[in-house]
Amino acid sequence: MKKLGLTLMIAALVLQGMAQGSANRLSVLEEMESNRLPEGMMGDTLDISYRDSYQYTAYSYTSATPMSEEPVTVTEEKEISFYNDEPVYSGNYRYEYQYQEEDRTSFGDVISEWNSNRKKFKGHWVGFGGGFSNYITGDMQYTMPAPIEYMTLNSGKSFNYHLNFTQLSVGLTRHVGFVTGLGVSWDNFRFEGQNNIQKNEGAPNSAFYFDDPADNNMIKKSTLNVVYLNLPVLLEIQFPAGWNTLNLSAGPFGAVKIGSWSKIVLEGGDKFKNDSDFNFNMLMAGATVRLGFEDIQAYANYYLTPLFLTDKTPGGIDLYTFDVGLSISF
Repeated sequence: MKKLGLTLMIAALVLQGMAQGSANRLSVLEEMESNRLPEGMMGDTLDISYRDSYQYTAYSYTSATPMSEEPVTVTEEKEISFYNDEPVYSGNYRYEYQYQEEDRTSFGDVISEWNSNRKKFKGHWVGFGGGFSNYITGDMQYTMPAPIEYMTLNSGKSFNYHLNFTQLSVGLTRHVGFVTGLGVSWDNFRFEGQNNIQKNEGAPNSAFYFDDPADNNMIKKSTLNVVYLNLPVLLEIQFPAGWNTLNLSAGPFGAVKIGSWSKIVLEGGDKFKNDSDFNFNMLMAGATVRLGFEDIQAYANYYLTPLFLTDKTPGGIDLYTFDVGLSISF
C-alpha cells in the first residue's frame, strides 16, 4: 500500500512538472536580468531553473479574519486546533497572479519590423486602361470660343488609352508609400466638325493650321492623335477593410511626346494619314489622381502644360488636356 502511494505521488509530481514545464517560463538567469523575481515560491516542487510563471504571496488566514480579495488561484494549507472546545482554523493561502514579463523589444527590433512591413507595400500603377479625352481653355472654359469653335471635340468619341509597363514601390509603412514607373498614353481627339489639318504657308509662326470646315462637306471623320511616355511620382495610401483594399494615390507626372499624327476619313471611304509634330509641346507636365478598389482604379489626369506650342496654337488660344477613365492594375 505504501509502495502504491509512493508511486502515485511520484507520478503526480512528474505530471505536475510536465504541465508546468510546458508553460512559458523564465530561466533563473532571465529572472535575475529582469529584476522581477517571483515572491514567496512556497511549496515549489520544481527545479529552481523551471520556476512557475506566477508570482506568489503568502497570506495568513484564521476563521476570524476575512479574505481581503478574490484569489486567482489559491492553494490552501490549514490546520485545526481547539480553544475552549471550539475549533480554530489556521493556515496559509497562496495567491497566484500572472507573471508579466518585461517588454524587451529593442530599437533594432522596431526598425526590423518596420522595414519588413514597408517592403510589403505594393502600389497600383502597372496596368492598362482607357477613358475619355478633351481639353479646356486657359480660363477653364469647356466650350471653345467663337474664333476656334471648329476645335470643338466630339466628347463621346474622343478617347485616351494607356499601358503602364514598369513600376517601383517605395513603402513608408505597410499601406503607405511612393509609387513611380513608366507608361505610354495615347490621346485620340475626334473633332465635332470636319477639320482639315494642313500646312499654313502664309504664316511663318504657325507650321500647321486647322481649317474652318464650314463649306467642306467631303470629310466624314477627322482625328488628331498624340502619344506620350509618362513618368509619375505618386503618394499612395491604402485603406484595409477585411480582405478588401481601397487605395488613393495622387501626384505630379512628366511626359515626353513620342509620336503624333492626324487621320481624315472622307465620305467615299478614302483615308489620309499625316505624321507630323502639329506644333505639339514636346515636354509636358501634369497631375493625376487615382481612386481604386483592389485592382480597379478610376483616374483623372490634367496637363498643366498647353497642348500646343505658345503662339502656334489655333487662334492663339492655349488649350489644356484632361483625361478621365478606368484602369486595371496587375
